[in-house]
Amino acid sequence: EQGRDNGLFVTFSANWQKKAVDPTAAVAIAAGKNLYTYYGGIEAKTIDGLDFWFEGAIQTGNAANGREYGGYGLSSGADWHLRTSVPVVLGIQGDWLRGDSDTTDTKVRAFQNTWEGQQDTLIVESERYGEVSRYLQTAGTGLRAGKAKAEIGFDANSRYRLKTIYGYYLLDEARGGSDAFGQELDLVFTWQYNAAGNAV
Repeated sequence: EQGRDNGLFVTFSANWQKKAVDPTAAVAIAAGKNLYTYYGGIEAKTIDGLDFWFEGAIQTGNAANGREYGGYGLSSGADWHLRTSVPVVLGIQGDWLRGDSDTTDTKVRAFQNTWEGQQDTLIVESERYGEVSRYLQTAGTGLRAGKAKAEIGFDANSRYRLKTIYGYYLLDEARGGSDAFGQELDLVFTWQYNAAGNAV
């Protein structure tokens, strides 16, 4: 449990999935036998309004045709809550989902982003608006990202909020070509209609 202004939050999980995607299979289908993902995260809130967080996951298990999973993913960032009359938050973030450097050996090193925990940007990461990063998932190239975020609330309760995020994306494994994947800039206005928060 976190305090009002500061605190420390730590989480761990172990996950088991049957029939996971094997990007080195013939058509990158859900051909893996068992995928185990071990995840850990930590978040620290300071009294000065600066929050730091780090998340990481490693994977193991049996993929198709005698191959083994061995990927990992990392994400870290910081958010600064400015002491202003209306809520203002500035943030930076870095993500790294490992790609597979050698698709001909017996190790599947590409991180399998099965639960899609990252949905910061709309077009690249959100399933609702396209999620073009899913093609990298099946290709096994991995993805690296640098992000800058800003959010402002127009009243003390943040019922009206304006948020923007910029993402710069690179392939973790270019496979002999360019590692540039693209850039995205989102601008989102949110209106929380009632105090209960069930109409937004």
